[in-house]
Amino acid sequence: MARSRRRNRSSKSNRRTQKRQRRQKRQQKGGSKKGGAKKQNKFFQLMMNAKKNNLESFEYNNKTYKRQQRGHLTFYKA
Repeated sequence: MARSRRRNRSSKSNRRTQKRQRRQKRQQKGGSKKGGAKKQNKFFQLMMNAKKNNLESFEYNNKTYKRQQRGHLTFYKA
């Protein structure tokens, strides 16, 4: 005769809590495996600020980067 097996419910909830704990630990370390907000370097901070404020140019490392456009793409070139 075949016996039916029952899944132990406590182990399922235990796996869920362990998964939640791992996720929280990863977030405390500073991000997930998939990626996310990372610390940007100084050039990118200046460039993104210039894009957001629609600035004509910005200066970095004694070079002036001027705004250029190709279609809908906006970028800055020295």
